[in-house]
Amino acid sequence: MFFAYIFELSLLVFLALGIVLSLVFSGSFMIFVTIFLFGIIAATAHKFTKGGLNFPYVLLIIAFLIGYVLFSGFFWGVLFFFILGMISGKIVLYLSKKYVDKRR
Repeated sequence: MFFAYIFELSLLVFLALGIVLSLVFSGSFMIFVTIFLFGIIAATAHKFTKGGLNFPYVLLIIAFLIGYVLFSGFFWGVLFFFILGMISGKIVLYLSKKYVDKRR
């Protein structure tokens, strides 16, 4: 019974998490640092979804961003730093795969 509604529950949790984090960090610097780190986490988590574009995964990220933007008020800044974090996460994954994860 619980697992039948796990996606809806996780969607609400991510929405609430975005709202809570945006209320806790009132300064714009901390808001942008938090959303940048979330972008890196989202990019690395994308690797663990088997590389494909998983629709529930995208909805969870959108729910977090909506909750974050609604209560922080920095729409374009949040979007910019999230995309910058996603790009940085992809670069970190590429570099770690190229230089660190060499198994011989």
